[in-house]
Amino acid sequence: MIIPEAYHHMHPMGDSTYVAVDPAVNDVSGLVYIHIPKNASCWTKYHLDSLKSVGYNYYHQGFDARKNLALVILRDPMERWVSAMGQILVGNRPDYYLYIDNLDWNQITSKIIRNNHTQPQHEFFANIPHDRIVWFRCDDSLKDHFNSFLKEYNFNVKFLSEENDVHNLFNVTKKVAEQVINDFKTPRQQEIIDKILSKLDQHPEYRERIKNLYQQDYEFLNSVPYYEPR
Repeated sequence: MIIPEAYHHMHPMGDSTYVAVDPAVNDVSGLVYIHIPKNASCWTKYHLDSLKSVGYNYYHQGFDARKNLALVILRDPMERWVSAMGQILVGNRPDYYLYIDNLDWNQITSKIIRNNHTQPQHEFFANIPHDRIVWFRCDDSLKDHFNSFLKEYNFNVKFLSEENDVHNLFNVTKKVAEQVINDFKTPRQQEIIDKILSKLDQHPEYRERIKNLYQQDYEFLNSVPYYEPR
């Protein structure tokens, strides 16, 4: 099975969001959120919009480690891969080889499909000094920890309640355009994800392959000093 070129679009490295802060607070003049797709990026950018954030590319514009902090959200690579594949596979016709029930699982778990959602996480912050990164984990603690961090810089963000938040990192079904589903009559994204998880449970060797592919991401996930509210 060969994945079409349409699925190989790389994320524009350096894509991020800049928020100016009062340099009198904590000796920092800017927060640079590093955009890693599938790591609550829509959720994060949505809430940073209220802080008059602007688009920023640290590859082209540089990252001033003397004045700025980088904000990086890491996610369990297996969870991220499952979510990414759910998005790649949604909307495909039943006669297409990338339809969920037609997958060649041996091949699809043998190497990283390098598109913007499956690209290894560590590549997005490779050129930023790690001692200038504030690390967050994409899990149930993210909302409270991110909120506490912003308050340290005198920002009060009104976070949407979970039931009203279409950007909620754990809510994949509301992110799927109904038109796609209705036109092709294929499973919703959550149904696809459930099938992926079932296949991985039935075949632990597939899960192990994926973990090995993202070994460096797991090393970061399990070793960085995550932000803790004061």
